[in-house]
Amino acid sequence: KAWLKPTLQDIIPLSIRHQRNEWRKYLVNLYYIAKKESVLLYQMSKTGSRSIRESLLAVGFPTARTHRMRLGYLSLLQRKQKLKMITLVRDPMGRHVSHFFHNYHQHVGEEFRNSNRTIEELGQIYLNDPQFQQPPVWFDEHIKAEFGLDIFDHPFEKEKGYTVITQGHIELLVIKLELDDAIKVNAIADFLQIRPFPMLRTNIANKKGYAQTYKTFRNTFPFPKSYLDTMYNSRYANHFYTEKEIASFRSNWQELPA
Repeated sequence: KAWLKPTLQDIIPLSIRHQRNEWRKYLVNLYYIAKKESVLLYQMSKTGSRSIRESLLAVGFPTARTHRMRLGYLSLLQRKQKLKMITLVRDPMGRHVSHFFHNYHQHVGEEFRNSNRTIEELGQIYLNDPQFQQPPVWFDEHIKAEFGLDIFDHPFEKEKGYTVITQGHIELLVIKLELDDAIKVNAIADFLQIRPFPMLRTNIANKKGYAQTYKTFRNTFPFPKSYLDTMYNSRYANHFYTEKEIASFRSNWQELPA
């Protein structure tokens, strides 16, 4: 009987599956970072970096990808004569909500498939989670702290949507997630001095098990005006996005009536 055949999800606890995947990614990253000609995708989670990594690997370009420095990464990177990195930015609300659902078990305390939370309950959990109470601070906690490069000290071409920052032996390409794939591909190809490549689509929210709940949450949960103000009046939002873009982002979220 089909129902008698347990899946790995039923047998292996989520924490153990996660550790196995993390060890695999760690070793693969060490391999690519150690290569002379390689690029590091280094950015906060849920900004579309997996699609770029898979696309670059598909055309044979050695690419490491991580959201935080692990043992051995930084020492290998500091030895490079030229360090090429790519980082992505995203609408802060879109990024936070996507992260919340992608790590549902971490924030809600149970796996999504075993959960029966209402949209209102999920909204209150989200609003009470300290991780989501401020705009992204990832650049200060990582690139600035680890490489001495303050991304906010460098102008960003908001209309163009991407900028290359050079400091010492570091070349950093900063790209908006919201750009068309063709623009992202050309920017990355120019940066790495390779031919344009097909962009593969991976890790898409609307193909995940929580897709419908995620969509309903985005469209119906009312956020306090003060919270939206915190996100969209921030240094982060205004450094990378135009006033028009910020207004468009804000219109995607329901605001709690006064």
